[in-house]
Amino acid sequence: MSRGLLLFYLFALKTVCPIIIQSPGVVKVLPGGTAVLTCDLVDLMAHCDAISWYKLHPRTKQLNATTAINTEPEKNGPCLGVIRNITAGDSGTYYCTVVHTIMSIIGSGSRVIVKEPNPQPTVTLYVPDESNSLDVLLQCLVMGVVPSEVRVSWVVSHTVLTGWTESGWTDDSDSALEFTRAHVLVSSESWMDNVECVVELDGRMISKSLKRGS
Repeated sequence: MSRGLLLFYLFALKTVCPIIIQSPGVVKVLPGGTAVLTCDLVDLMAHCDAISWYKLHPRTKQLNATTAINTEPEKNGPCLGVIRNITAGDSGTYYCTVVHTIMSIIGSGSRVIVKEPNPQPTVTLYVPDESNSLDVLLQCLVMGVVPSEVRVSWVVSHTVLTGWTESGWTDDSDSALEFTRAHVLVSSESWMDNVECVVELDGRMISKSLKRGS
């Protein structure tokens, strides 16, 4: 294929499939602060007031139109989506969209995380009832912090283990809290020794330990 023909195909593809460049991918803001998202319409030849914003709820995963973001033009630059006086309820993933001819063009999304300064998570260890099985499943529940902000590991018999981690919500209500739950499977002999759940957050280490029979 000649270079000229290749350039023609690339131009045609760009014309038929216009894009929106959205950034940043993740923005972290303290309560009461301001989140600024960028929505670059590139070659859509549209004004900032043509933008609509949608929010993907972190718990329900429902995508709904939102008025929490004010769209503001930036001189000689892309359009800005601004959330002021932000609260925990504003956490979620936001998408900027524009209707172009008969198509709706959507950005790649920006995740907004509203986090408390110096959060103090609660760490709770759960152990199974006494049994004669060879392996024991231990669980560590972390509350009070966004799951993506923490890393959980285990120290069992002086050995560091990672296990596996999941996140979820306490219930289906609007007041539901997000949690992180870590699991590790250890031998019954290891469980005889001290077990420690270690939570790493913002460079800090918070741990909870338990010894069988204590």
